[in-house]
Amino acid sequence: MTPRPPTYSTARLDSLVCPVLVDSGELHSRLPARLSLPRLPDVPDGCHPVVVEIWHVQDGLIEFGGQTAHQWWEMTGGAAGLAFGGSTGATLGAGIGSAVGAAGAQRGAEVAADAGYRASVNSSRIIGTYNEIMVTVPCQLAQEEEVLDVAFVLGTYTDSAASTLGECLIGWGYGKSLALGRRVTDDVLEVNTGSSGQSFKVVSRLAPPAGSFSALRLAAAQTVRTLSLPLLGVLPVNRLMISFLDRFFEDQAVRVTPVSVRLESSHLVLDGMRAVSSDIEAIGDGAPWGAFAINALPVRLSYPRSLA
Repeated sequence: MTPRPPTYSTARLDSLVCPVLVDSGELHSRLPARLSLPRLPDVPDGCHPVVVEIWHVQDGLIEFGGQTAHQWWEMTGGAAGLAFGGSTGATLGAGIGSAVGAAGAQRGAEVAADAGYRASVNSSRIIGTYNEIMVTVPCQLAQEEEVLDVAFVLGTYTDSAASTLGECLIGWGYGKSLALGRRVTDDVLEVNTGSSGQSFKVVSRLAPPAGSFSALRLAAAQTVRTLSLPLLGVLPVNRLMISFLDRFFEDQAVRVTPVSVRLESSHLVLDGMRAVSSDIEAIGDGAPWGAFAINALPVRLSYPRSLA
């Protein structure tokens, strides 16, 4: 059993999930040596899914020692408030000074804690909302005593400098780089991923739900399982890093919508792999690896841990 690292951050995602079926032989030849491609249900022979996710990340919060940034601001603000209120009361002299000092300390703590919390919330709205594309492939990792099902991160693109800096400082191995995107129309998104001209183009169209919400969730079960796998990244010198992106699909606010997608990519992150042009059906009974949009999904990202 793989030990879970502590939590790094939490957020909510609006995501477009696009499973793309590619040539399994070509894909396998470009993966790290310890990874293999398992046979998956409803995938044609000679193919394997690569999952392209386009995220709008909202309300991102970093945790320190089990506390969110909001809670740390509240705690430190409260401590400052205690000092301010106590010292103010003490200057009023003996007798009523001690009582006013106690009341002042309490009131100072409350005011400063509230101000700290509000400052943190306002700050998170600036640094905690951004856009990102993550490309993963469901794999099996051979270890000495077990074979571990993982989602290997082929690459990640973001418009957030803070997110890229976090990758550099923490080291998940997601291959994160800056990208610029523009929405041409309501259903067309173009993303330039660098000076080399590499790009994504996504054309999405809503599809009518094929049945109830529970039936839709059942149709997406295989993709949801893939999205729930531990994430495997790689740092220089082929150092493998494992992390966990917990997705709370059962949250009452979560909404899933079938979407048909046309995905065009000048590359598929791995050097040497051919360009992709794929029409992806909307998720449904006849398309278990179809595309869908998911909104207001709570997520929790762990710190990475190095694998031997």
